[in-house]
Amino acid sequence: MNEKNLEDLLVAAAEDSSVKVLENLLQALRAVGDLSAADTVEKVDFLLESWEDHLDAAQAAFCLELFGLNIPDSAVHRRALSAALKTLLPPYLNKSGFLRALGLRDQAVPVRDVIRRFHNLLQLKNNLIVFIPENSRWCIINNIDALNGSVAVSSIGGTGATSAIPLQNLLNDARLFLPGPEILKIADGNRKPSFSGQDYRNIVAAKALTRLSPEDVRKMALATFTPQAMSSEEFKNWYESAKPAAGGSAERRSCEGRSLKEMGIILAQELAAPKPPAIEADDLAHFKQFFDNLRPAIITREVDLLADVLVKLADRLDKEQLRQVLSSLPAKTIFWPADPLTAPLEQFAIFGDLNVKMLTKLFEVGLAILPEEYLARCAVRLPLRSLNVLCEQLSDAALQEVFKTPGAGSGSDLLLWVWKNRKKRSAPFLGLVNIQTVIRALNQGKLPKAWGAAQRDLKTQLLDKADFQQQLVDEADGNVKVITGALQGALFFSPGERQSMLVKFARLSKDILKHLESGVGQKMLAADKKEEKSSQNEMLYTSLRSHQRLLQELDDIINIHMPENRESLKAARAHGDFRENSEFDAAKERRNFLSRRRTELERDLSRVQGVNFRNVTVEDIAVIGCTVTLQFPDGGEEKYYLLGAWDGDPDKHYLSYKTRLGEAIYGHDAGSKLHLPGDRECRLLKVEPLPEEVLAEME
Repeated sequence: MNEKNLEDLLVAAAEDSSVKVLENLLQALRAVGDLSAADTVEKVDFLLESWEDHLDAAQAAFCLELFGLNIPDSAVHRRALSAALKTLLPPYLNKSGFLRALGLRDQAVPVRDVIRRFHNLLQLKNNLIVFIPENSRWCIINNIDALNGSVAVSSIGGTGATSAIPLQNLLNDARLFLPGPEILKIADGNRKPSFSGQDYRNIVAAKALTRLSPEDVRKMALATFTPQAMSSEEFKNWYESAKPAAGGSAERRSCEGRSLKEMGIILAQELAAPKPPAIEADDLAHFKQFFDNLRPAIITREVDLLADVLVKLADRLDKEQLRQVLSSLPAKTIFWPADPLTAPLEQFAIFGDLNVKMLTKLFEVGLAILPEEYLARCAVRLPLRSLNVLCEQLSDAALQEVFKTPGAGSGSDLLLWVWKNRKKRSAPFLGLVNIQTVIRALNQGKLPKAWGAAQRDLKTQLLDKADFQQQLVDEADGNVKVITGALQGALFFSPGERQSMLVKFARLSKDILKHLESGVGQKMLAADKKEEKSSQNEMLYTSLRSHQRLLQELDDIINIHMPENRESLKAARAHGDFRENSEFDAAKERRNFLSRRRTELERDLSRVQGVNFRNVTVEDIAVIGCTVTLQFPDGGEEKYYLLGAWDGDPDKHYLSYKTRLGEAIYGHDAGSKLHLPGDRECRLLKVEPLPEEVLAEME
């Protein structure tokens, strides 16, 4: 590979970071071998800096492969790796404590070790078997759900005592294995093994979740069985033996697996073999019978095991074979619902837990057995990380057809995908990113964890990114009411933030500037200021859902965003001269915003009370937690659900009692004449309890 070709590939990757382009670049870099030359490092740094700090899944996967090569460590590489890990880690692991355990910010920890720890972190789950070289100890992981700075384990054999291992030590030193009777058998080092050394090596190869060299395996066996079970000489003879263990039986094939767990284990063994056994017609028939008989209840309960099996099958079967053996699966699989556009997001949660390689394989299976149009309908509901992977395999035509469906393009993850891919392939979709869809996406509450990160990122784009704000102004096409109306309905904004956003938009649009300077615009700002001032010490009420959302946002600011911002400031200061340091200025602006928002949330939460609307007694007076019907002079009627301060949603007729319309209704008796904003008059026709679907959503 000559220098000119490598440079062309680097430039191409800066403009188009698709999986294919990045794979070509990786092959070229591997061919170079030694990447320590200053000019090569400089060109790679240029590529990484061009991506900034928001990486998609393909870019993140590239960074992990890149830093596994022989390339010098640097601040640029550490920043890129940090961004890559934050993209690839599932939300429940994407926290400062786990990042510390990875050693990313510890210059004494080589980048390769950081990546190895990252892969180990993704593997952790309850009941995994662990070998700890430090004290030659075999353990079982007990409670991964309570994972923080340490991991609870219980010893295998002996007393089975429970203890805690620092997470950093576990990720750096431990060897991880799938559970099963075979691995428990080789973990008993108190007696001479009844199986051969070859059996031992085969079991370790089949069960290991971490990479082990032949020397690693030998050292592990030596530490396990000597001096308790045998002498050094006895160990040498045993380890080199290849005689089958007494009472051994013919190996079971993967197609004969009796459960998803067993099938996954045997598939892993077959894939690890130097030459995996060929797939025969009988094997396909067995696979088909297994999946035909697989009950929906088992699939729902063991969804992670099903995903693991499908990923492994993608490496064992071709597309036609997959279609043949999995034909009955889509109708009963939770993450392939009948109507993806209306299914609860929780049904797609598995796509937020898998790593990029597993997602790629799982989507290959999906494309083999499901229509592309159906997968496009799934794509618009997925978390951003998996959306990036799936859309690599879908055509623009399939996506465009889905985007025509009302409401399909209203999620934060999809809007971010369109925005971040606008230079590569999403130009026809860019119209989806407008002020109404952005506000609607940010107003969504009670999102599962995997979708929260994109919502936070989308809000950052709205608040801080001028090019994103310009896109919203351009899509409004001079219609000032579209911008101002959407901002008025932005439930996540404080009055001060709403004013700030209006001023930012005014800098980008003469029409908005004229509106802001007019009497109408000044009145709106004055009303906001009056609202902000009058609400400083007032007790507020909201639903349990919105109260929890505010608490979660405050927790994220304190434990995620502010620590990340401190690291950004440190990195920016390292660049030297602050006078022309745009990164430092951006980090300072971000710090100021986070500080303001934290103050606002702490102030609001100090005077807000969450209300269970099921406990509200509704009679003939409009109270928080009731349904009201308004009757107008022309005979027309409008129905609203009068809810808490942060519960408004105009599309659903959810009305916050703190809006001007809500205040005009709140506290009045049924039959009262009301004067509404805009000089409208009506009669409060009926006051009724909230319907069950609204009560359920507010919990």
